[in-house]
Amino acid sequence: MRRNPIALMIAIAAWTQLPFVSALAQSMQRSLRELSPSASLRVIGGIKADDGAWPWQAYIHIPFVAPDGRKASAGCGGSFIAPKWVLSAAHCFSRKNAALDQSKPIVVVEGLKRMNPGSDDAPEFAALHETTEVLVNPGYSADTHENDIALVRLSEAAKVDSVTPLLTANAFLENPPATALVTGWGRIRKVEQLADGTFVDQQSHASFTAKEVMPTHLMQVELPLVELDECKTKNHSAPGAIDARNLCAGVPEGGKDSCQGDSGGPLHVKRDDGRWTQIGIVSWGVGCGRPGVPGVYTRVSAFGDWIKSVAGRDLVVAPEPAPAASPPQSEPIQNPAIDNAAGVAIAFDKGDHVRLGDLVAYRVTTRKAGHLVILDAAPDGKLTQVFPNARSLATPGGAKLVNARVSPERPLLVPNYNNAYRGFDVRVTGQRGKGMMVAVLSDEPIKSLELPDAPKTFASTTEALSALGRLRSELLSRNLAIEGGAGARAKAKPNWSINMREYIVE
Repeated sequence: MRRNPIALMIAIAAWTQLPFVSALAQSMQRSLRELSPSASLRVIGGIKADDGAWPWQAYIHIPFVAPDGRKASAGCGGSFIAPKWVLSAAHCFSRKNAALDQSKPIVVVEGLKRMNPGSDDAPEFAALHETTEVLVNPGYSADTHENDIALVRLSEAAKVDSVTPLLTANAFLENPPATALVTGWGRIRKVEQLADGTFVDQQSHASFTAKEVMPTHLMQVELPLVELDECKTKNHSAPGAIDARNLCAGVPEGGKDSCQGDSGGPLHVKRDDGRWTQIGIVSWGVGCGRPGVPGVYTRVSAFGDWIKSVAGRDLVVAPEPAPAASPPQSEPIQNPAIDNAAGVAIAFDKGDHVRLGDLVAYRVTTRKAGHLVILDAAPDGKLTQVFPNARSLATPGGAKLVNARVSPERPLLVPNYNNAYRGFDVRVTGQRGKGMMVAVLSDEPIKSLELPDAPKTFASTTEALSALGRLRSELLSRNLAIEGGAGARAKAKPNWSINMREYIVE
């Protein structure tokens, strides 16, 4: 009989009070909470943003003139970082085959609510602003996309709220496992525009109208940050440079990304104090939403000194939050009635407080039968796929995913220490802190996660987030139903349930 003890690795606390949650653990737990159906109802890649949700989002209309005299225009995104300043991308204003049309002004649109692509109807907006100057970073290269950042000065102050740009580096906000959010008015399909104005998918050769390609409302998409080394490898065939002046974001399975028209727009993260901070600018990418190819963004903090030298007196930068006297409380599940309709529950057999050296087991009960996944985020942020695994699902005919099914009549204990052939133990090792376990119960077998031999601790945050991304995408692909229309009468009927439980290692 072979046993592999599974270590719950726990990060040492910076101080001795319990419970302590490291920044890495908080980010991983936040990612786990996004598996809940109610969170998925609100935040799904490529959904319409609520009106007024991102007041600092700007739309920039830029007139160009070609060498032969033909005139055209382009649209880019931007962000109000001060009443008279908009942050955007340099490539929006500098093109190889066209120059800015000096006979027409660059116009910044404040409070754009609705576009009408392919229609003569006027868009809805709060105000138009002419610009007095555009300052492209002097180091910008159109060939390598380096230093892709620009500042636009307005002729008069905008009235919308500004976003705080991250002007100094912050390891927790600018690296995995942080999850960022992009907003923009860019294309919602990866297509090419022909000379006659129609749009064509080069792979399927299907044609689309402007209404099918361009959004009528501001869109938002949530993306996990990706390590720079991985980003370089995945974009190795592209001519653009990727270094410490960049950030990368994307999901391994593709289908979520910024695209043409989003250029210059903001990449945000939400701080623990609830404030949104702009960490990136939409810069470039290989296609839009290709599997395994992250998008590349300009890292705002790398240009903090330049931004301050240009617009410093006008910037209103909120101070860094002081260290909390006690760790922030974990975010609650948004809607228990939606998130846990099956009544699934998970806990350690020894309770919520365990000690170093304890042998522990996860106990799962449910009011409704379904297929189970157990995940555990240790206080150091490392994620373990506890169940299913081949040893827990072993049968004379081999491990089968169907054996991950649990029912009200059969509570599950992982591992079951009364079973001499269980094949593994779970012993609490490492150091003290707070962790979180999660049980996901699905109507159908989960196919997006691998079946390891025994409980598997993911080797890196990138690998863990990739697994969570696959799981979330699989759950969302199952026609999450909404009944009763919008508003208070709307009723969600998700086909998965989730239960999260924190624990303390003493």
